[in-house]
Amino acid sequence: MFAFHHRRALLTRTGATLLALGLGTAALAQESDGYERFVAAITSPAISDLTFERDMQIGFEQGLRMDPEIAADDEACPGLVAGVREAVTPVMRESHDAGFQRYRDNLEALFREGMTPAEAASAADFYETELAQHFLATFIKQSVADSALEEVMGEEALAQEEVADISKEAMQADKRASVWRLMATLAPEEFQAVIDQLRAADWFASYNRLRPQINAFQLEMANEELTPEQDERFNTAIEDFMAAHYEQCEVPDEPEE
Repeated sequence: MFAFHHRRALLTRTGATLLALGLGTAALAQESDGYERFVAAITSPAISDLTFERDMQIGFEQGLRMDPEIAADDEACPGLVAGVREAVTPVMRESHDAGFQRYRDNLEALFREGMTPAEAASAADFYETELAQHFLATFIKQSVADSALEEVMGEEALAQEEVADISKEAMQADKRASVWRLMATLAPEEFQAVIDQLRAADWFASYNRLRPQINAFQLEMANEELTPEQDERFNTAIEDFMAAHYEQCEVPDEPEE
């Protein structure tokens, strides 16, 4: 058996010249004001699903494999990490959905305070385009969390009793690395077309002034913990899975020193 060091690392990704993540939701265009459309476009159900799946892959499963004990047991008894991920997915999804809703609410309040109605509508127009949707979906798929994982699951972090928080510096480093991966994936002319549109947009300056607050929202979301009730369900799910898993796979005990 081993101890799981758990941190819900929901890392939202934005680049130095990019906006918050999102896929377009043009169906809302006729029913909402510019602020609601903008928020809907960058925090749609589609983007929530994509972000959650990527986070579970790079923020949870990859994090587990960084623990030497867990990695050794997964090698000795294959399917351990994948099974743990599947077992905790319901409670992690519940936590993700609650955090994402708070993020949506925070963004809408911030945009209403810091952008004009016309600016918000123009930003929504951009994010509802096919080009922006493809650009941002690719960005999420290419996102990384190496710096954040090193802080919470690295050798030094695992030696501590308390789980470390993800720092602003680690999040920014991961965003930069994600942008480089995005640039290597998209065709150069496609990447440049989006950047040129953002730089020329009449709303981008107002949005850019809000980025420190948006980054703070994202860092807060990345460091959110499970509620006590969710934490109990999380641990129970792991224990139940491990009991069944180890019945089918004997892991040799470590030799006594």
